[in-house]
Amino acid sequence: MNFTQAAHDRNITQSALSRRIRQLEQWVGIPLIDRTTPSL
Repeated sequence: MNFTQAAHDRNITQSALSRRIRQLEQWVGIPLIDRTTPSL
């Protein structure tokens, strides 16, 4: 998932989108996005 593109498509900043996703995760009580980065 590309947060920058998703935010652009919704006419909001990337940080605002990230903040809303974290709020939603807190509300539902589970992580919705795997934030691990692949190792090299």
